[in-house]
Amino acid sequence: MSKFQRKTFLFIGLAALCAWLGFRFIYFGSIIRNCIYTEQTVPMKPSVATARAIFVGPAAIVSEAYDPYKCLPGFVSVENQIMQSKYKIIHDNGSAIDPKKITYVDAKSKIELRPVRLVAVTKHGISTIDSGGGPIIHLILKDPHGAYYQIPTVYLGMNKGDEFLELQKSDGTKELLSVDSELSDR
Repeated sequence: MSKFQRKTFLFIGLAALCAWLGFRFIYFGSIIRNCIYTEQTVPMKPSVATARAIFVGPAAIVSEAYDPYKCLPGFVSVENQIMQSKYKIIHDNGSAIDPKKITYVDAKSKIELRPVRLVAVTKHGISTIDSGGGPIIHLILKDPHGAYYQIPTVYLGMNKGDEFLELQKSDGTKELLSVDSELSDR
């Protein structure tokens, strides 16, 4: 192999490596991450951390993990999503959710959940063009059987009268959860 051929192969190899790294940076927002999302735990108010969350209005529990977040360590064990049943229940991409995976709940359901943590999820890379980077704060809840649930706080009663979750705090006070609820210590 001549000196020119070696330099050509080296140049092509370096160009391919740079193109691959560039693609990773554009898509994932990083050359080392394999997920377009990152997560950060947000400190929860002590009154929220010790409260019980109960349903006071119609909602839907979707028994499947939110697919795009499966790459996040804090969402690996979260196998349920809470959604407002007032609106059409679909995936973010517009596809229908299997009706067998949807359980409709309301105040009569007597389901009691405990707040576990608040997580800020930030999107990176070129995919932020359609929806922005965030962060979007998610409330992670746990039921007495050990199952985890997640709901983005932006879905907590978007309009007055849409509230469907209530916090019953240890001091006896109650708070309807809405977009305006102060759950964090920040």
